[in-house]
Amino acid sequence: MEALLEPFVENLRQMSALDYNTDYRYRVAGVLQVLVDLATKIYVQSKTSNPNFKVVSCDPFAHGTADVLVKYNNRILFAAEEHNLAKTSYLNEKVARNDLRHLKGIPLKAIITTFPSTVDTCREVHRLLHAIPIHYIGFQLLPPDIYYYVRRKNPEKVSFSSPAPFEAFERLKKDLLGFYDQIGLDRRIYSIS
Repeated sequence: MEALLEPFVENLRQMSALDYNTDYRYRVAGVLQVLVDLATKIYVQSKTSNPNFKVVSCDPFAHGTADVLVKYNNRILFAAEEHNLAKTSYLNEKVARNDLRHLKGIPLKAIITTFPSTVDTCREVHRLLHAIPIHYIGFQLLPPDIYYYVRRKNPEKVSFSSPAPFEAFERLKKDLLGFYDQIGLDRRIYSIS
């Protein structure tokens, strides 16, 4: 477990070194992705010791690919798109179509987002995403310096935020592991390994 946490902590150190103004979007999206990536790795490693299983984390702003992939050899078994409270991450019709394109042809897929309010309530979005499980984690993850800045300036906004990583990770991990079992990722892994 400690070996898994080392690159995670290093990634967070690098995120803290980024410039607040120019890299805010990357840092907010990156914290969610780093934590989801780590929870997914822990999940896969708890289900199999087969080294052919890989968890691949992609650039959250890259076009044409899902955010987190679980692969066996070079075959994608599972993919997830992640969304947070950033305006650019709001799950409207355009973003839903992009998510569908990224997840097309993948046998098991999901969307992981912070709150129901990040998903547009229009019929078209629900029609597009009807077959994809959407999981709400229930809080916004922020890098510690941004969290404490927001807490100082707007304490009421902090009630839905959590300083990443340490206070939030155990909660997120437990939540995601249950969600992965619910959608059948464990059965997919067991059927191969």
